[in-house]
Amino acid sequence: MAVSLDERPLRLKKQHFVRSEIWNAAVDLFAEHGYDSTTVDDIAKAAGVSRRTFFRYFSSKDDVMVQATDTYGDLLVEAVTESAGAEPLQIVERAVRRLAAFVVRQPRARLAMRIVLESPGARGAQLSEYSVITERVAVAFAEAGATADAHAPTLLASLTFVLLQRVFQIWYERAGDVEPIVDEVVAALHGLSRLSARPAPRGARSARPPARSSRRRLHDAR
Repeated sequence: MAVSLDERPLRLKKQHFVRSEIWNAAVDLFAEHGYDSTTVDDIAKAAGVSRRTFFRYFSSKDDVMVQATDTYGDLLVEAVTESAGAEPLQIVERAVRRLAAFVVRQPRARLAMRIVLESPGARGAQLSEYSVITERVAVAFAEAGATADAHAPTLLASLTFVLLQRVFQIWYERAGDVEPIVDEVVAALHGLSRLSARPAPRGARSARPPARSSRRRLHDAR
């Protein structure tokens, strides 16, 4: 049966709603009973859906746990693409600011972070997904023309995640507004950039050991 153009948005909205309800129920259960102790059946029951419906949207509870990470990847790719043509570190900063502002607005953001911090299983699921998301963001950096260096897109994508991890760690500990935290972390990054650009002090010793004289080498060879 063909689906009309008017019906398609409604179907997508329903799918998004069901997916969100399953994720919300799962996060609440993970927080209350523990990640390892929560089953797919528990999640389906709490979300008010059948086991079959659950597997229509997610392949496992690990898949549920990383749904937010997939969304973050979409937002980062979008931010990088929109910043095409800017300096590489500017693109990184804009991506970090956009995602940080989005995440802290989510009602269960702090709860999800606590689950990841407390559960090795949840943390492992998220880390495995990060490698996939990093590749997607690296492709976005490459297409944005951030730099011609072949290694740079992956390094920039990884740097973006490192900065976000630090921002979220501080925000989780302090709470409050995330923008000053992003300012603080970005300032630290620029400080490191300035340090690396400084010329070496005059008279500084080289890390390479001094070459031995030909006379000393000849003496040792005897």
